[in-house]
Amino acid sequence: MSTFFLLMTLVCTAVINATTVKVENHPLDHVILLTASQADKIVAPMKQDSVLGQACLLTPKGTETRKGTDQDSDNGGKAVFSLNVTVEDDYTLYADVYWNGGDGNSFWVKVDNLAYEKFGNDGPEKRWIPIKGPVYHLTAGIHALTFREREWGAAVSRIMLSPLPDYVASGVAFGSSVTLGDTLGFQDNRFQTKKARLFVMPSYALTRDSIMSFKAFYADTDRNGLLASSRKEKLTVTGPDHKVLYSGFFRVSDELQLTLLQPTAGKYTLRAGNQTGEWHLLEARFDKLTDGINALKDKEPRSIEESFWLPTLELCLDNILRGYRVRHQSDICQLDLEYVLSEFARAEAIFAALKQGRSASLFKPGIMELAHFSAVDSTLCPYTLYLPKAYFSSKQKMPLLIYLHGTHGTQWEMERMADALKRPLSDLTLPMLSPFGRGNAGYVNAVEEDVLQLISLMTKRFRFDTTRILLSGFSLGGMGTLYLGSRHASTFAGLVPVAGAFPWEWRSDFPWKPSGPILPQEWKGKILLLHGLEDDAVATALMLNVQSALIKARIPYEVKTYPGGHEAPSKLIDFYNNFFLDRE
Repeated sequence: MSTFFLLMTLVCTAVINATTVKVENHPLDHVILLTASQADKIVAPMKQDSVLGQACLLTPKGTETRKGTDQDSDNGGKAVFSLNVTVEDDYTLYADVYWNGGDGNSFWVKVDNLAYEKFGNDGPEKRWIPIKGPVYHLTAGIHALTFREREWGAAVSRIMLSPLPDYVASGVAFGSSVTLGDTLGFQDNRFQTKKARLFVMPSYALTRDSIMSFKAFYADTDRNGLLASSRKEKLTVTGPDHKVLYSGFFRVSDELQLTLLQPTAGKYTLRAGNQTGEWHLLEARFDKLTDGINALKDKEPRSIEESFWLPTLELCLDNILRGYRVRHQSDICQLDLEYVLSEFARAEAIFAALKQGRSASLFKPGIMELAHFSAVDSTLCPYTLYLPKAYFSSKQKMPLLIYLHGTHGTQWEMERMADALKRPLSDLTLPMLSPFGRGNAGYVNAVEEDVLQLISLMTKRFRFDTTRILLSGFSLGGMGTLYLGSRHASTFAGLVPVAGAFPWEWRSDFPWKPSGPILPQEWKGKILLLHGLEDDAVATALMLNVQSALIKARIPYEVKTYPGGHEAPSKLIDFYNNFFLDRE
């Protein structure tokens, strides 16, 4: 249960049956706007510049491999701004940024003497985009905001600190689990909306208390921005029994806090203007799911199908407790009711299929998230499985792609990669498994065993041809491809490191290095090296070292370079689709 803001302009209470609704208003019109020219102090190499005609602060791009400055140091260029805060509140940092590439897409930021936090590290490149940063609680008075160099080639322009709640504005930040599409925009340092929307956050609760609170914000189409309207709108709240619990007026640019006393389970509907929002008390579904999982865990013996699906059921529960899907470890996410309801539905469908003995029907064309328990330490290991339509229309065994994500990636990286390449994932004609590498562990030790365990588990269950397993990955995943390929050559018929290198050359503390050739001469697989010509994160010279080692070991290979930096080639999916064509 949350407490409410001290700033309050309106308190209204209505009582219908046993449930009481209290609504309080919180003004949000104290916004701090900054431009690059307003920096009080600039330390080289950061400098004032212009990119695509927009004045900015730029960290110039160097000529060597750049791995970024340390978080705990104060090295590198920086710019310091003075903030004149008139109202104490929670302020979210936003800015227009220009990312040079995958190796030039972040800054360090801090307020006053707080620790530096990463700002960026993801998003579209070569154009100006608005992104969201940390939230700071600022007291009235003067504060200092510092942007410090983290990677070369990154630029920042217009800056805003706004009390607009995270759950409203997160949609403008690339990678957020809450996608607003064309609903919300960022123009002239103001949030603009093309169509009205009623936001509710959190939009659900999993357990019940006698007093429960949530917030709401009505996004108006006022041309002066979301926080500039003084117009009033009527709000009504109805309970699970469809009876009106509250009716009253509020100022459109204010945030609302709704407090329920003695709430009952079910859906509460909010209406403002012609927009609706929902708040759900999901206690009954949550209790049923947890009870079902606990009963299955305690069951002895379990069937093969029950044992296979139990980890995925636990993953569904973890996802529900987290409240949003993580496609990238750097994503800034908000609680997502639609996602939570979909995970409930997925878990309930699994239980129903197990009960009816039809769990095979759960597999359909497309990508789905599953999990297994690690044989090393019983860790829950998420992974994604992609099955093309052709898998269901043929009874023949199919080749299998194992895809390893890069730094800060997750098991969803191939889906994100397809989005970045502007290709539907359905263009991929190979089945694919993509494991989560326990963060950025580098596919060694426990993660190495997890990957091998997953391959064994799934090749026994599906019509995957164990003589045509292709291992690939991007960046850290490309390094994992070369490592696992060297260590377990007999498992793989092909290796495609993308923007990769030998991990023992990248990291001086890497725990393994081959004592002889990286692959046995009798290995009959194929190797395709893919690397951007302008890659400053994993330098092209490191890929050339891989070439040299393959030549020395007399291992045939093919290399394809492409314009661009630390990124995947536009034809990546085609390379995968065509890889085994000459062996069919």
